[in-house]
Amino acid sequence: MTKARTLENEHSKSKKQKRVRKVRDPEAPKRPRSAYIIWLGMNRARLSQPGMPVTEVSKVAGVEWRALEDKTVYEQLAAVDRLRYQKDLAVYNANKAG
Repeated sequence: MTKARTLENEHSKSKKQKRVRKVRDPEAPKRPRSAYIIWLGMNRARLSQPGMPVTEVSKVAGVEWRALEDKTVYEQLAAVDRLRYQKDLAVYNANKAG
């Protein structure tokens, strides 16, 4: 690569545009939780230790989740949460339209 080309690449990298986030409607229903998120909520206190960074807790949790053989309880809870979300979303869309 030539020097001019290198400078051109560095300049183009610094001009990246930021993505504009869509503003979330505060009245919209919360998205459904996955089986993993439900499991993590129930087990986070057991997995974390004082002074342990969040990233380490996530790594430990991921390893334990992958090793977990029976996930049916959490998958059923996630299915119930999906149904809750669908109902709430239908009500939200009906109120929003009319």
